[in-house]
Amino acid sequence: MRPTLLLIACSALLSTLHTSCQMQEREQDPTTTVAYMLNLDQTEEAMLPFTDMVARIELIQLSDKPLLGAIDKVVARNDKLYVLDKIGNQVVRYDRSGRFLGHIGKQGEGPGEYKAVYNMLLPPHSSEVWLLVPWHIQRYDSSGRYISQVRLAFHPSQIGIRGEEEVCYSTNFYDPTYYTYCQQLNPHQLEPQITDRFFPYTRAKDLSQLPGITNICGQFVQYYDQLYANLPGTPLIFRFAPQGPPEPFLLAEGPDIWPYDQREALEQFSQKMQQFEITYLNAYQIVDQQWGVFKVVRKGKRRSANYFYFFDTQRLYSSQKNFQADALRQAFLANGPRGYTKGGVFFILGESLKNNIERTFDELSPLVPEVIPEDVWHKIDERHNNPLVLALYLKDPKSNK
Repeated sequence: MRPTLLLIACSALLSTLHTSCQMQEREQDPTTTVAYMLNLDQTEEAMLPFTDMVARIELIQLSDKPLLGAIDKVVARNDKLYVLDKIGNQVVRYDRSGRFLGHIGKQGEGPGEYKAVYNMLLPPHSSEVWLLVPWHIQRYDSSGRYISQVRLAFHPSQIGIRGEEEVCYSTNFYDPTYYTYCQQLNPHQLEPQITDRFFPYTRAKDLSQLPGITNICGQFVQYYDQLYANLPGTPLIFRFAPQGPPEPFLLAEGPDIWPYDQREALEQFSQKMQQFEITYLNAYQIVDQQWGVFKVVRKGKRRSANYFYFFDTQRLYSSQKNFQADALRQAFLANGPRGYTKGGVFFILGESLKNNIERTFDELSPLVPEVIPEDVWHKIDERHNNPLVLALYLKDPKSNK
């Protein structure tokens, strides 16, 4: 064989081997490269007061007007709070003390107005506010002035920010493959500009035909420039890199939790949902890639139970096993995380939770008055007042402070 032909043949062989290796890497089980694995049955042994993990608790009493229908999401940026209220169909700005500053956009059918708002994003690279409305992202400045809108390829069920001018979102249930798409937000592009897609379900089946699936679709969780996602029903959480495919970040394991390696057995998953015999990841929030909280639901034939876990790089704590049953713990964990602030997680305390705590605990200390002044506690009445926003900051496991 002549040298030129031999060189071409060797190059082709090396190219084939390289491609084969790349395919093997892509097809590798992501659970083998996950950064953190948490076994829900291997928590810390010690029973301790809830305050032993808490570095600081911040109480924010929002202005009574406008009255919110519900608080679906709270995000802090600089000295401002941005609150998403899907029932009231509004996004509201407050200062850090809870004083009302104004709205982001408004209901209507004109330019810069919306009929419904489904999500709120605060890009870390600018002072803008992005709202997810039907089939579009609307962009506003920090004061609520409308800038522009960009049409999306699909109407998302979940959405988050990757990079500076890019959103990633899971498709709705009209897409049978349940892809996650990433799209550039270019207002000058007439057609949606898809840059990446991930997480295919190989079964071309409309997920909307499976009862129960629509209630626990995969979640996208933002923490400033960090974006996390999990597939529907799975306890494996991915972290989005600035470019390229998401990286396995955290896997929750346990004897009853729906295993990641059965992620495509959607019919079986749906059947277990119908029979109330399943445990699944319901909500979570990760902070600084260092710690977080997640809520696991265990559905039984007689009742469902919520289990809450705090985790960091060194420890895993269960609310049921490790924390003394006090009103302070219940105030944070009952509803799960609702958003993030620098170094902390937001929780919401409204009238129904307040009444439940009072029925459950004869002694409210150290919740009242150490965290919530007694007069503020008695004013929690959603018919006339907005819920309280509580920010929880965990102690740094490395410094043990």
